[in-house]
Amino acid sequence: LIPAMDVKERDNEYVIHAELPGVKKEDIDVTIENGVLTISGESRSESEEKEGERIVRSERRYGKYVRTMRVGSQIDEPNIKAKYKDGILELTLPKAEEVKPKKISVDLD
Repeated sequence: LIPAMDVKERDNEYVIHAELPGVKKEDIDVTIENGVLTISGESRSESEEKEGERIVRSERRYGKYVRTMRVGSQIDEPNIKAKYKDGILELTLPKAEEVKPKKISVDLD
């Protein structure tokens, strides 16, 4: 399964929101290696059936989620932050100093 993602760019950082429905925080793994960000997680089915009960219809998705994205060397890797709430993983990837936009003032003569 491939999680849906939104990526926003701000002056000093990128912010990624990834949908990981049904995934517990401890089942999420975020890595960055050689400029490639990988988000993975696993949602497990609740296969508990009680006596006299059977599943008639099951539309919920279970399995392993994996998404990779090339971010290059423009990320300040040691300062990446991750938060997880209500099935949404939020990653904040600060830009490295050399790629931040630099404002140059222009003098008028």
